[in-house]
Amino acid sequence: MPVYEFRCAECGATTSELRRMGDYTPPVCTRCGSAHTEKMFSMFGGAGSGANSCGSCTPSHPGA
Repeated sequence: MPVYEFRCAECGATTSELRRMGDYTPPVCTRCGSAHTEKMFSMFGGAGSGANSCGSCTPSHPGA
């Protein structure tokens, strides 16, 4: 099951929640109890970033 992030439209708090895919019911805000939450766009977070994130990787062409 994926983890989704939500932001409360009332107080601005963000929360993460483990949910089944296809579950579109809005969660209740854990800070203020509001049901006015919106799913946030989030990027996949990996362990490294940039060109040198993999210590065993080599460039595919010279000069890279």
